[in-house]
Amino acid sequence: MSVHDDPSAQIQDLESRLAWQDDTIDQLNAVIRTQWDMVDRLSQRVDALEERVRELEISEGGPAITPPPHY
Repeated sequence: MSVHDDPSAQIQDLESRLAWQDDTIDQLNAVIRTQWDMVDRLSQRVDALEERVRELEISEGGPAITPPPHY
């Protein structure tokens, strides 16, 4: 009798696969949460830098970086 003929063995095999897949999904979710946290932090830093550039442009009376006259 092979594993495919024994319903008990089939169920055990499916349970094993399901447990492995659940573990894999949990690991992937942890990676995604870490990446989203990083994306959020980077977005906040970009926003802060953009605000700082705007403040500098206002205080300097124009763009912080102007192209040279020959452009």
